[in-house]
Amino acid sequence: GGGEKKKKEAAAAAAERERERERAVTATARVRGGPFLIGVSGGTASGKSTVCEKIMELLGQNKVDHHKRKVVILSQDGFYKILTREQQNKAFKGQYNFDHPDAFDNDLTLKTLKDILDGKTVKVPTYDFVTNSRLAETVTVYPADVVLFEGILMFYNQAI
Repeated sequence: GGGEKKKKEAAAAAAERERERERAVTATARVRGGPFLIGVSGGTASGKSTVCEKIMELLGQNKVDHHKRKVVILSQDGFYKILTREQQNKAFKGQYNFDHPDAFDNDLTLKTLKDILDGKTVKVPTYDFVTNSRLAETVTVYPADVVLFEGILMFYNQAI
């Protein structure tokens, strides 16, 4: 009897909170006239991805199908430059500095972010740290209201 009713009420309240969060995210984007870009920066293994995942969870977006998400996470890791043979040899020896601003394809990063802010669906590169190379596979990012962009040097380039 009463336990079942309380469960239904709790589920209804949770669903309403979820709808309210979604409305808040959508309203924020509407006020700005496009996606809201949030940069999350910090050192290697400092918790950037964890912070972004927690934000997704708090906004109720972590279990939403990626086509329908209002919030998406983008990682600067996908934008490492394609290495020359010489750079690859250095990387395999541990002598290539992946934490340097020149290690990133800033032109591609900027173009991708502009396309996202223009509400376009974009293909984001993926990077394989085992082979130190950009993979053929890309991640499709669909238009969203909030974009969390995380990376070690995300705020370094003034244009970005």
